[in-house]
Amino acid sequence: MNYTIYEINENPSFEQRDLAWSVLLFGDNVQIVSPISVLLVLHAEFPYMPEKNKWQMYADFGPSLAPSFDWAPLEKMRKDVLHIRHKRFKNKHDMQTLANIQTKMKPVEKAFSNLIKDVLALFSFQEFTTLIQQTDEEKLPDVEVKIAIRGLEKMFDSDLEENFILIITKALAEKDNLLVLDQRIEPFITNYRVSEYNDLPLREEEKIPVYSEKLFVMPLCYSLNANEILLVRNELKYHFKEFHSILHCISKGEENLESGMNKIRSLLPALQNKIESNIFVQNVRNKQQEVLSVDIHLAFTSNRSTLTLLKHLGMMDEENVLQAGEILVKESNIDQVRPFIFIKHRKKE
Repeated sequence: MNYTIYEINENPSFEQRDLAWSVLLFGDNVQIVSPISVLLVLHAEFPYMPEKNKWQMYADFGPSLAPSFDWAPLEKMRKDVLHIRHKRFKNKHDMQTLANIQTKMKPVEKAFSNLIKDVLALFSFQEFTTLIQQTDEEKLPDVEVKIAIRGLEKMFDSDLEENFILIITKALAEKDNLLVLDQRIEPFITNYRVSEYNDLPLREEEKIPVYSEKLFVMPLCYSLNANEILLVRNELKYHFKEFHSILHCISKGEENLESGMNKIRSLLPALQNKIESNIFVQNVRNKQQEVLSVDIHLAFTSNRSTLTLLKHLGMMDEENVLQAGEILVKESNIDQVRPFIFIKHRKKE
C-alpha cells in the first residue's frame, strides 16, 4: 500500500514530521507532499543550479528560512548582477563588480545550504535526503516526495512538481493508496466504531461520519539514521505484507469490511510485537527517556467526505473541492467508502 502525506500549508511543521514518521517504518511506499518536500528537493538541487536560479532561491526562500536576517543587501546584489548581465557591452568596472559579487556569494551559498540542512534537522527530516535518492533508474524510491503547485508554473522545472488537485485526486482514486491524517480532523467528524458500519451510504450529518478503529502504537523514532531506517523498513514491510494485502482487498471491494477487519484484528498482536522487538526501535527506547508515540487508527469515509475534510483543514477551497469532485466522479465512485490512516498522539512515554 502507498501512504500519502498531504499537507498544503506554507511552512514546515511538526505535524508534517509526525505524519511522515508514523508510517515511515512499515509503509510499502511513502509519498510526502508538503512544504518539507520543497526543502528536500532544494537541498538536493541547489548546489547544481545555475547562478540565476540560485539568486531566485535566495529571494523565494531566504526570508522564510531566516526571517531575522537582513536580505536587503543580497537583493541589491542580485539586481546589480541582473543589470550587468543584461548589458550588451560590459566594461572593466562591470567585470570587476561581477567578480567581487561572485567572491562574496561563495560563503553565502554555503550558509544557505547549511540553513536548509538546519531546518530539515529541526523537523527530523535530515535523513530523508538519503531515503528519497533514486538508486534504480527504472523505478522511483519507495520513499518519495512530490511538490504541489497551485497552477502550471513550476519552481524547479521538475517531474516532482504537479498540480495539487491532480495529486489529491490520484491519491483518492487509486485503490492501493491511503491518505494519512491526524487528530486535527476531530472537530469536523463524528467518529463511529468500525463495527457500526452497515454498508449503507453514509448518512448526511452536520459533521462528517468516519468509522475508525485503533490498530497499534507506533513509536516515532526520529533519531534513526538513514541506514537504520532502511533496515527497519526491510523487516517491518515483510511482516506487514498480509496486513497490506487484506487492506488492499477491502479497498478494492474484494473483501467486505466486517470479514476484512476480523482478519486484520487477528494480525495486530503479532505486528505490535514485531514493532517493539525490532532492535533499532529498542535502541531508541533505551537511549531516550521519552519517546513520542502515536496510535495508528484505520478509518473509513467516502472520497466526497475526504475532500470536505481537506477543505475544513484549509488545504482546499470550495472551488478546488468541486474541481476534484468532478475528476473523481469520472475516475472512481466518489461516494464509495475508502480507508485512510488516522493518527492520534499519545502522552510521552
